[in-house]
Amino acid sequence: MHNVVEIKIETPGAAYKKMLRICKKMKDRPIYRHDVAYPARNPIIFLTGLDYAYSLQSKGIFPKVIFAAYMKSDNLYHSSLTSIRLLNLVMCHITGDWEFQFISIPIEREFGNCYDKEVYVKYCIEKKVPLEYTRSCVSDSKIQCGICPACWDRRNAFRINNLEDKTVYKYPMPQDSPYPIVN
Repeated sequence: MHNVVEIKIETPGAAYKKMLRICKKMKDRPIYRHDVAYPARNPIIFLTGLDYAYSLQSKGIFPKVIFAAYMKSDNLYHSSLTSIRLLNLVMCHITGDWEFQFISIPIEREFGNCYDKEVYVKYCIEKKVPLEYTRSCVSDSKIQCGICPACWDRRNAFRINNLEDKTVYKYPMPQDSPYPIVN
C-alpha cells in the first residue's frame, strides 16, 4: 500500500443532482436507463486526477499515465474504451503533452486484456491485498451498501472464486438481484 491523497470533489453538484436523476428516469428505452445517470461524473473525477498529476511536476515528479478502474462489466457510456480514448485526447490537448496516457487495463481489448473483477479479486487475495479496505460502492453511505450494481459485481467476484469477502456492507446480500450474477 502507498500513501494516498484524498481529493474531495462534488460531482454531480448538489444544485442539480436531483434533476439528473429525473432525467435518467425519462429515458425512452428502460433497458438503457442504467447507462446514463451523471454523464460528466467520471470525466470530472479523472480530469481532477490529471490536475493532481500535473501539479506533481512542482515536486519534480512527472507522471505520464493515469489509470482508470473500469472493468469489462462496467456498461456505462463513460466507462467505455472509446470514452477513455476521447478523454485521453482531451488530457493531451489541455496539457500540451502528447505522450500522456489515460488507460484502464481491464478493457484494453487490443492488448488481449478484457477482464472483470473476479480476476483482480483472485489476484489480490493471492497477493494478500486487504480488499476489505477498498471501495467499489457508488452510494453515498460511509460503508458500502452491498446492493448497488458495483457492490453486486464485487460480491459476485468473491462468489465466483469461492473466496471470503471481508467487506462490511450496510445491507445483507438479498436473495434475488435486479442485476444478473454470472459465472
